[in-house]
Amino acid sequence: MRWEKTVLAQYKPSTRPTMRGHIHRHILPFFGNYRMQQVHAEDVQRFAASIGKSPRTRRNIIATLRALWESAKAWGYVAHSPFSGLKLHSPQPRPRVMVSLADAQRLIAIASEPLRTIIWLAAETGLRAGEIFGLRIEDFDFARHNLRVRQSVWGGRVQEPKSQNAHRVLSLSRPLVAHLARFIDSLSHGSPPDLIFTSRRNTPLNYRNTLRRKFHPLLAKLNLPRCGFHVFRHLQASQMDVASLPLKIRQERLGHSDSRMLGTYTHIINADELVFAERIGALLNPETQSQLRLNAPKFLPAETVTV
Repeated sequence: MRWEKTVLAQYKPSTRPTMRGHIHRHILPFFGNYRMQQVHAEDVQRFAASIGKSPRTRRNIIATLRALWESAKAWGYVAHSPFSGLKLHSPQPRPRVMVSLADAQRLIAIASEPLRTIIWLAAETGLRAGEIFGLRIEDFDFARHNLRVRQSVWGGRVQEPKSQNAHRVLSLSRPLVAHLARFIDSLSHGSPPDLIFTSRRNTPLNYRNTLRRKFHPLLAKLNLPRCGFHVFRHLQASQMDVASLPLKIRQERLGHSDSRMLGTYTHIINADELVFAERIGALLNPETQSQLRLNAPKFLPAETVTV
């Protein structure tokens, strides 16, 4: 109870419900009658074996138990660790959804606003859905053709981005910049006035609702498999690989953590990234798709791009 009030409260809003569920649905029913000093490696192994969930979920529950235990050690409740020698099944790889450049082009071409702009941003930049939902007008620098990621939205609430490396600046293509300028000019903002993408009630977008009400029906219309916006991050990674962008630029563009980068995160505008943004932006531009398909041999054929 103390941990929930003082430690779990410091986690991001998107993380708290899951960890709270681990505690009340699994950890407390099993260990509720134990004193922490009585919990040893065999007990934790039996607990892990008793969790009737997928290997991935089982690992996440054990991770929550570890977090609790580390706080207990720091606070002087216990001095030992019961995780030594713990064996867990390795999670099986999840089935991967394939996405192609042609699929992204078709989705952008037929989507209505604001979903059209959201998909275009996701496909060109690889931004996470929450990062797109958290974008404000002030995050765009149209003169320099870039945007800055400074916040995210999850569960309809504004929060910090996923990690320190998620604070970043990304280059944008000229077609997308022109489209964004027109889209923003068309907005009539209510509350909150700073978010570009909001619900009809002018509240931050909810990811699950956007998938269910907008994105999944669009996928069904094109006979594409049901998936989330994360597929566009994979598409972005695939296209950067085809374009042979340096690894550092790929990590910075996607906002992935890198153990070699220390100190405050700093983004360096790189000529290679600017060129890449223009190339993929031109390919995704629905106004010029038909001509560019014939004149873009440097990109992998659309039907062979998989993740």
